[in-house]
Amino acid sequence: MPAFEYTPANLSEIERTLSADRLRPYQVGVGGNMELAIRLYEHNTLLAESLYGVLQGLEVSLRNTIHAQLTAGYGQAEW
Repeated sequence: MPAFEYTPANLSEIERTLSADRLRPYQVGVGGNMELAIRLYEHNTLLAESLYGVLQGLEVSLRNTIHAQLTAGYGQAEW
């Protein structure tokens, strides 16, 4: 499979589907270069993906702690 090419047509289509508003902060951050903006957006997505496991554990722990506190406070599990 050939590597993806950031051709002008591909860049335009990516901008259209993701939206110019979503990409604007990335584009500003790289001096207006759309290819670099999209690459930065992709990098940000990978970073967010790497945090998913930690966030999932935090969410479960928080939800269980809230449940335990409400159960103790109301004296029943169906609060």
